[in-house]
Amino acid sequence: MEREKEEKMKANQKQTDEVAVVKVKLEKNINRSESDQWTGGIDNALQQLSVSGKATEDRNPERRLKAAYKAYEEVNLPAVKLEKPGLKLSQYKQMVFKSWQSSPENPMNKLKA
Repeated sequence: MEREKEEKMKANQKQTDEVAVVKVKLEKNINRSESDQWTGGIDNALQQLSVSGKATEDRNPERRLKAAYKAYEEVNLPAVKLEKPGLKLSQYKQMVFKSWQSSPENPMNKLKA
């Protein structure tokens, strides 16, 4: 009797040990195509990622407008002070701002050109 129980237990264990393996058909990896090759540098990778092909195009010049104006003002304010001495600082800054609006260094003017 004990032997029969042991045989039944072994038979049950064999059934539970067997694992059903489902064969799945492997598909081609669409994330990597044959034309994609490692570019070998950040500049080349950025150029491939850009949509328009122009990596140097400034997409948001208004974000850099304030910093560009401050740099322009630092360069041109002393020249304006030498041209017209005796004015108030606010008057000098107004003159510099007027020249800034038509300056090619203004990022907003680069968009129009």
